Parts: sequence; C-alpha cells; structure tokens
Amino acid sequence: MIVELKSVASVIDTQTKMVYPKYQMGGYDRTSGVHLDDLDKKFVGEMSEEEIVFINETILTNEK
Repeated sequence: MIVELKSVASVIDTQTKMVYPKYQMGGYDRTSGVHLDDLDKKFVGEMSEEEIVFINETILTNEK
C-alpha cells in the first residue's frame, strides 16, 4: 500500500519500505526510491511526529 508522507513531500510503500519523492502534480518518482533503513537523519527529522508514529507502529511492527 502506498501512503503519503505529506511533511516530506513523499510516499512510502508499506510492503517494500521504499520511500519515493512525490510529483507536484500527483504521482511519485518510482526511479528515485530510498529504503526506509537508508533515509538520512535530516530527512527523518523533517517528518511529522504522526508519520513517524505511523511508520513505527504500522510498518516496523509488522516485520517482527
């Protein structure tokens, strides 16, 4: 499932854990994905608390 990360103008694929930049006119760049584990600290620091909680509770807890 693709979920929008509004605070960082991106989307995350909840199955592959890939984060992709969003286009301004809709859609996202499937060629520029970065795995959740490889995101830099600055990017994560710009994410909203709600989005971080979503990732931790929904995506990361499902891998256990």
